[in-house]
Amino acid sequence: MNQTNFWDDAAKCGAIIGCVSILCMLLRDATRIGVFGLLGFAFYCGMLLFFTRRRTAECSTAEQEYDFGQRFGFVVAISAFVGIINGAYSILACRILFSEQYAAAYDEAFGIVAATGIYPAEFLSDLQQIMLSPLVQAFSAIAGQLVLGVILGLVIAATVQPPRNFDKQSE
Repeated sequence: MNQTNFWDDAAKCGAIIGCVSILCMLLRDATRIGVFGLLGFAFYCGMLLFFTRRRTAECSTAEQEYDFGQRFGFVVAISAFVGIINGAYSILACRILFSEQYAAAYDEAFGIVAATGIYPAEFLSDLQQIMLSPLVQAFSAIAGQLVLGVILGLVIAATVQPPRNFDKQSE
């Protein structure tokens, strides 16, 4: 990340976080142990903080600091790239890797909704087909990551401060 290109750095950071996130989701889906999801979230938050601090330190100068809006935008951009990677994993996991597991989870969830009797059965079957479409899965993963990025971005951008130059210059 020696370059200061915003989108290049955001894509690199998003790819790193996205790949580790996929690894945690793969372990969670394969072993059905939820702690891998928590580890993935902790890693996600920690790496967002690390990359934002690093970018802030690299881009702040004595004349101009890397301000709140720039830090916030960087976190949201990283989250968008993580969402794209997670969307691709969601499609693969639901369609190929763990199709039976995902189908059983969707059947159980829609069975609970059907038991309420609020929605007709035709509507629920159509909704289930829509939920399993790759486009909806990719869009929901990206949108979910963007919402998470906005929430975490507000906190991270507020807490990460640019380095202060305390050198006193003699006049």
